[in-house]
Amino acid sequence: MDKFQFYFRSADKKPGKGVGDEISDPTKYQNLNTIKDWRRMFSSLYESRFAYDSFTFNTAEHALQYEKLKTSGYIDEAYTFAIESRSDLAQSSGIIAHKNRKLVILTEEQLNAWRTARPAINEKITMAKFSVQPMKSALLGTGDAELWNAGPRINTIRCRTLEKVRGNLRK
Repeated sequence: MDKFQFYFRSADKKPGKGVGDEISDPTKYQNLNTIKDWRRMFSSLYESRFAYDSFTFNTAEHALQYEKLKTSGYIDEAYTFAIESRSDLAQSSGIIAHKNRKLVILTEEQLNAWRTARPAINEKITMAKFSVQPMKSALLGTGDAELWNAGPRINTIRCRTLEKVRGNLRK
């Protein structure tokens, strides 16, 4: 099975040449060579505006933080992650959005509810993000390869949500 590894700061390398890549036939992925920084696109921190839940978000991380606060009842605070709020936070990078994940300290009960809801919400956000170009072309360009997120100070994880969304985009 072919495998691509990515990180939000991945070098813009050809398929099979990236750290952690295991590709049997790089020619299967030629179209990725035409998409600048295609690996970075797979990170939730990658900046590429998209519509979700009637709002626009700068990154998937912004949308995730929005949903975490919204599902916990903090509607006004959640809105600060949406571009339409015109807040500095909404215009910021995915790293800043992630650093503001504790904008509101949730109770253990709220955190447990979020942990339960997160997988389905993450899939919806990922679908919204990758339904626009060039994001869609990058994800579909990975064929059936496994997608792994790895980098300094993070656990290496297989991104099955990305793989599932890729399959749904093919339909």
